[in-house]
Amino acid sequence: MRVDPDNRLVADSLEAEWNEKLRMVREAQEQYEKKCQSDFTILTDEERKEVLSLASDFPRLWKDPKTPLREKKRIIRLLVEDVTLIKNDQIIANVRFKGGAQKNLTIRFRRKGGNMR
Repeated sequence: MRVDPDNRLVADSLEAEWNEKLRMVREAQEQYEKKCQSDFTILTDEERKEVLSLASDFPRLWKDPKTPLREKKRIIRLLVEDVTLIKNDQIIANVRFKGGAQKNLTIRFRRKGGNMR
């Protein structure tokens, strides 16, 4: 409102651009909220039972040749927080799971030649 009258046209165009950007942000937020609501689906009783059976029989799912490697990687990302490897005369793997549980694995190996350190 306090713009110099000689610069009023510039101020009007800047204000119009600003309002257009605000409108675009509002539309993007609305689209995001709609997408979030559509992604939230309620499972039927049959689907819920199937998911629970997969969770309770994890080795069968993991060993199933129909389970693609891509899905196995997704499963690992959902379950494992991080893995720390320590290599000495054996390899110690410390696995931290998302739920807070931890598992330590020890793998012994024989050194062949002088290349393995």
